[in-house]
Parts: sequence; C-alpha cells; structure tokens
Amino acid sequence: MNPNEPLSVELQSGETKVVGDLTITNASGGHKILMRSPHETDGDLPFAELTLKTPHVAETEVRVLNPRATEPGEVITFDTYTIVPEEVGWNGEFVRLKITGSRTS
Repeated sequence: MNPNEPLSVELQSGETKVVGDLTITNASGGHKILMRSPHETDGDLPFAELTLKTPHVAETEVRVLNPRATEPGEVITFDTYTIVPEEVGWNGEFVRLKITGSRTS
C-alpha cells in the first residue's frame, strides 16, 4: 500500500485493529449534551475513546467526536500516522477512520 493513500478502518466498541505498527482500540464511547445556553440544549454529540500505540510512542488515549457534527473534522497525528475520523456511531458503538502514514504498508 502507498503510505500516502488513506486506508479506511472501522472499529466496533471494544475492538482492536493493527495497521502497520499502529495498534488502535475503540475502548469506549458516549455522548455529550451540547448546550446553547444554560437552560437550552442544542442536541447530543457522540464520541469514541480510542487508545493508540506504536512501538515508538507510549499508549495514548484520544477522544474522537463525530465529525459530521463538527466543522472542520479533526485530524490526529500520532507517531508517523495521520488519523482522520469519518464517523462515530451513537455512544461510540463504532468509529470509521482514514489512516495514512509511512508504516501502513
């Protein structure tokens, strides 16, 4: 695989996958209530808690918000990888990511 070409990965809650030497776990999830004002809500925003690890970088926990509700979508840089969340299911039941990096082949 070309390291500059994104790889699509989907993880269910509790699932771990290895991409190159990057280990990703969808550890848990939830949702947070968005407040418009102290007494008015503006909906809910699902998130997933990911654990990232490579042999070169210590285990790190990252909270990924549903990019369909945030503009622009967040980009996570970890070791030699760039991780772009595409979608997060309700309460983090799944997360879809695009991953690029020099060790994804």
